[in-house]
Amino acid sequence: MGTSTDGILFYGVDFGEEEGPWGDAYGFEDMVRERYGLDWKGFDKFPVEPVIYCSGDYPMLGLAVRGSVTTVRRGDCKDVGQSLTPPCDGIEEFAAELAKLGIETDGKRSWKLVSYWG
Repeated sequence: MGTSTDGILFYGVDFGEEEGPWGDAYGFEDMVRERYGLDWKGFDKFPVEPVIYCSGDYPMLGLAVRGSVTTVRRGDCKDVGQSLTPPCDGIEEFAAELAKLGIETDGKRSWKLVSYWG
């Protein structure tokens, strides 16, 4: 078993080590599933996708527009195209759902490039 060193590109907002109403970085999905009564398949349709980065020991949290996450494993290359424009689909739903949770995203949404070591 080796160590992965991944690059992760996503469109959304970043919280880093900041804890919110979800507790630590791993708690966001549990909070949403409980609040909305979603099973695992239901959460896959939720317009917000949590992105855990940094490392398993020191997790940090980003919240992405679902479908905007691209992960590149060490030694791999993925083409992201000529320009990084915000994804058109899902931004309104993303912002609306986070607003319901008391999380403001205006002026904070952008492309984020983070890494994960673990």
